[in-house]
Amino acid sequence: MNEIPDKKDQNSMKLMFNKISKNYDLINNLMTFFLQKPIKSRALSGLSSNLENILDICTGTGDIAIMLAKKYPSANITAIDFSPEMLKIAKEKANEHKIRFIEGNALNLPFSDNSFDVCTISFGLRNLPDKNAALKEIFRVLKTGGELLIIDLGKPKNKWLYPLILDKAVPFIGEIINGDKIPYKYLIESQKDYPSPQEISKLLQTEGFSDIKNTDFLFGSISSIIAQKP
Repeated sequence: MNEIPDKKDQNSMKLMFNKISKNYDLINNLMTFFLQKPIKSRALSGLSSNLENILDICTGTGDIAIMLAKKYPSANITAIDFSPEMLKIAKEKANEHKIRFIEGNALNLPFSDNSFDVCTISFGLRNLPDKNAALKEIFRVLKTGGELLIIDLGKPKNKWLYPLILDKAVPFIGEIINGDKIPYKYLIESQKDYPSPQEISKLLQTEGFSDIKNTDFLFGSISSIIAQKP
């Protein structure tokens, strides 16, 4: 891969995620000082209990879907992603957990209206070419009173944090482990143009969501947002 892919070119994006799938978990752990799973677990703790139908969008290698399966063992959990290589790893990791994995597009979810009690999207909204369209789709498939959990990069108050971690450390780690720094340069660019948690909250309000709650982690470098379909 010689140049940073354009989000609008979903084929290039799919190729990039297919390529980095084998080392995706390792690099994410290194980038978050092995705090990504505790952070995700904390974010999930804000969801309601007694859920029946859950959808994990942009599931990647399946971390959130597997956590959901452990937290809600009686729930029907569906996980969707556009990268077949990511899904292959997710299925291997899921092992005995009953999770339905589907290859598909977050901008055109293959589900009926009002299908899910909860939708989650972790480090995925940032990679979609049309965030409003994605939120519209999520709103559509959520049941009335259903919840959306977004986990993604935030905007830390410490301005030195991202230049140090993203600009310097991440491409270096990516090249050492994956042999290619371009996907991780993409990560840097995707963070720069990703809206702040406050701006995402405004987008959610625009698409009809309410009762929006934001939580910051790791000095604000990671943010979780829970919103409800009224």
